[in-house]
Amino acid sequence: MEEGFYTENIWEMISNEAKLAKGKSYVSVPYFGEGASKKLPLKKGSLLVVNAEKQTIATAGTSPNDLISLKSVGVEIHSNALNHSKIYVVNNTLFVGSANATNNSSENLKEAIWVSKNKIEIEKAIAFIKSLKVNPIGDEQLISLSKIYNTKKTENWNYNNENKPLHNNVFVWVVDYDNYSDGFEEAADKLYKEVKKIRKSNKTHRIDEIESDTICETGINVMQVYKNKGKFIIYPIGSVLGFKPFTNDEKTISFAIMIEVSRKRRGINIDRLGSQFTENELKELKQDGKLSNKLAQKFIDYWNK
Repeated sequence: MEEGFYTENIWEMISNEAKLAKGKSYVSVPYFGEGASKKLPLKKGSLLVVNAEKQTIATAGTSPNDLISLKSVGVEIHSNALNHSKIYVVNNTLFVGSANATNNSSENLKEAIWVSKNKIEIEKAIAFIKSLKVNPIGDEQLISLSKIYNTKKTENWNYNNENKPLHNNVFVWVVDYDNYSDGFEEAADKLYKEVKKIRKSNKTHRIDEIESDTICETGINVMQVYKNKGKFIIYPIGSVLGFKPFTNDEKTISFAIMIEVSRKRRGINIDRLGSQFTENELKELKQDGKLSNKLAQKFIDYWNK
């Protein structure tokens, strides 16, 4: 294999070298997903640094079963939550690039790597991977992690079909239009189809991303405010029907949240509300949080006109 930049057949290349390797390999990769131990059949004495924190395991970012498989043949495994490097030193070949050890990487994503057989660069890479050893993972810990591993976590909504909105509570939820997680918008299209199957209603549904579970509670009323290029656009009040975790290779977890809106209506620029709301009232719309009951009622009346 020649040194150079590659964008095709990346996992075929890495896997082939791993299978040919007779000695130790050194791998640093945040996400080690289901089936990764077959992609990377590391030999006894090899070093693997992954993200095996509980949150990552619970959302199927890393597969404890695959770690157990490698541990059983004598691979040394460490977890490092802050590591984001993807480095593979297998069969005296160095691969550095974007690829996590996941099915999403091998089957869907566009990846790129640099390949080198330069001994000096390989030694540097090995030294760096060794420096990431901060949290050794033992057999008992892997067994414990396997109990919280859930590959179906992202397949089912936490969903309330008989939702009863709390009309006296309205939460503002500011969405940064330019800061969606990679892959979320594509996933949202699929989720929307799910919603239409489980929720037969003439009402309008929206699916959006939220970074924490702050308002992930069915029955809560939310008013979305989209921040886009310095402008704030508010949308009609909706009721949270359900939510589900969202995971991809770059972001461990966020939530896809499903909102039902009682009527279709376009968003309105906050600047156009100056004649009906005070400056302080409009300030409340530019940050996440619960509206005062008085202001919440004022907006409920506004949208019901």
